[in-house]
Amino acid sequence: MDAPDPITGLNAALEGRYRIERKLGEGGMATVYLADDLRHQRSVAVKVLKDDLVAALGSERFLREIRTTAGLRHPHILPLYDSGGVDGVLYYVMPFVEGQSLRERLDGEKRLPVGDALQITAEVADALSYAHGQGVVHRDIKPGNILIENGRAVVADFGVAHAVSGLSESDLTQTGSILGTPLYMSPEQANGVDVDARSDLYSLACVAYEMLTGAPPFVAPTPMAVLARHVLEPVPPLRKARQGVPKPVAEAIERALAKAPADRFATVAEWRDSLMGPASPESAVELRPPEAELSSQTLAPLTRPSIAILPFKQLGSDRGREFVADGIRLGIQATLVQLSGLFLVNASTPNLYRDSDASAKSVGQELGVRYILEGAAQQAGAQIRVTVQLTDVEAGRVTWAERYDRKLENVFELQDEITRQVTHALNVRLNYAETMRGWFAELVDPEAWEYFYRGAHHLYEGTKDDNARAREMFTELYRVAPESVSGPSNIAVTHWLDAFNGWSDSPAESLEEARRWARTAMEYEDNNGIGHAIYGHLLLLERKYDEALAVCEEATTLRNSCPLAHGVRGLVLNYCGDSTRAVQEVQQALNLERVYPPWLLTWLATAYRDGGQVENSIATARQSLRMDPKERDALLVLCSDYQLAGRSDDARRIADDVRRRDPDFRLATYAEGHPYRDVAVLDRLTAALRAAGLPD
Repeated sequence: MDAPDPITGLNAALEGRYRIERKLGEGGMATVYLADDLRHQRSVAVKVLKDDLVAALGSERFLREIRTTAGLRHPHILPLYDSGGVDGVLYYVMPFVEGQSLRERLDGEKRLPVGDALQITAEVADALSYAHGQGVVHRDIKPGNILIENGRAVVADFGVAHAVSGLSESDLTQTGSILGTPLYMSPEQANGVDVDARSDLYSLACVAYEMLTGAPPFVAPTPMAVLARHVLEPVPPLRKARQGVPKPVAEAIERALAKAPADRFATVAEWRDSLMGPASPESAVELRPPEAELSSQTLAPLTRPSIAILPFKQLGSDRGREFVADGIRLGIQATLVQLSGLFLVNASTPNLYRDSDASAKSVGQELGVRYILEGAAQQAGAQIRVTVQLTDVEAGRVTWAERYDRKLENVFELQDEITRQVTHALNVRLNYAETMRGWFAELVDPEAWEYFYRGAHHLYEGTKDDNARAREMFTELYRVAPESVSGPSNIAVTHWLDAFNGWSDSPAESLEEARRWARTAMEYEDNNGIGHAIYGHLLLLERKYDEALAVCEEATTLRNSCPLAHGVRGLVLNYCGDSTRAVQEVQQALNLERVYPPWLLTWLATAYRDGGQVENSIATARQSLRMDPKERDALLVLCSDYQLAGRSDDARRIADDVRRRDPDFRLATYAEGHPYRDVAVLDRLTAALRAAGLPD
């Protein structure tokens, strides 16, 4: 007689709530099914505990324990939607993630580019740091519990591990289950003693080790032999398995794999900071050759304070003046991001908390930083009041606060003063600080200042409508302060963005307007380099290579701290055949920018590819696509990369995606927009794209 279909039984038990579609997989403690959430019309993953585990736990205990994890809310934690028990079935419900698990990616690639591995590690560490702050230890960190959703890592299964953690060893033995996975299990967990957050740290270090080397640190024929190696054997040196891993990265991972918890890092956040080095997670290693030997000076362990600047609140009845608070925050941020003694979290991340009521402590724990800077601004005529406070997340208290009453015309001096006091409070030595005031000191008129920051506010939003609004503000700025180069240079930028982002009904007219305003900006004695950068790019499109090189070199000379100037110079150098210097220039732009536009990463990927560093190009193009999945140029770079690397199936998959997004795509049009001085380079690229299936 045939065994009853489990899906039929589950559908009967869950009738009216969920409809089970199919089985997705099975683990040691649960079976996971794809289901329809009938109430909310969405796909979900329903995880059903094994019968023997149900008997050991009991319904009441399971539901009580799993409730603890239901309140976890973090961008890198897969949330718990629901849980329940019916007809002897214990289950919990989570979102269905269509992307692959890290286990699946490792099965296909074996080991990852260093930048990818570190980004995934940092994101999982952020999730664990938050959960640990809520008193929750995962206990089963492994590649199968790390999902990749839209390019970001998400940790799954906090619930079942927490619920099962209270079972005795004999209970687990009787059920045939083991809490944790031997390949990633800490020595203390292997010995059956109580574990804390440092056990999760050890497990994540095992995962990082595998991502970088292709295998976990300890392997053996049987689970018990693996556990014995965790407890008894020293960690195999990571750089023996992969020499190109930077020494400080390897040392941080090996320390996290210490046998005794006390010999590891105190917290996951501390380990993440040490692992990532002096750059932000977005810039660490990824923007350098993944297999290159980096000096210890490049990635020295992080001892600097970490900080996030939350969006400043705009007080008062005029809620249309948020640009005032935003402008002050951006000015402070523009200075702090350049300080080598400070780790500033990626500037776009805190914007997630613009309308949040979460406390500074909880936000800091979610972002994994030590300090949170908050502020508020209120304008009354020509006067402005700014209140700022600095919170120590670990101590849970405000360490410094101040109120400033100033004239609006002195806002740049106010930004400098706040910056100095913040760095003093953090004991940061100011050895490199070029402030926003240095760029726009000529804006002493309050009306000019308002137009500039209104324009900057809209430009930062990065949409077609905001770009048009920004142009209106910069045009008004030019009207009231024609002596300031900030007006014409930023008007040129808006026209340039219209043309290259497809926002213009007439790209040719937008380019002509960009040229006109760039030439106007170039005539100013106090030049910011932006006009030269735009004009240099337009000369490149006209195939005036020597003129373009000269103008772009002048741009970086006029304003060496202008990211756009370095980025465009790198682009021009690459099209002129100097890919090595192109990589250096675009990396310099990224180091200055910190809030990376995806197209700047695409330029770096292009230079890597044209210089023969295809693996570096693949890693960087992927990073661009993680930031903006619609970045078509990054897709084309990735498609050519795969074809040049002999990965024809991957290249065809990307080419299909390009055709699906743009049915009218033609290689002839592509060639027109890529003005290589050496036509042979362009021929090689178009041949690769043609072989992948893109039409002429």
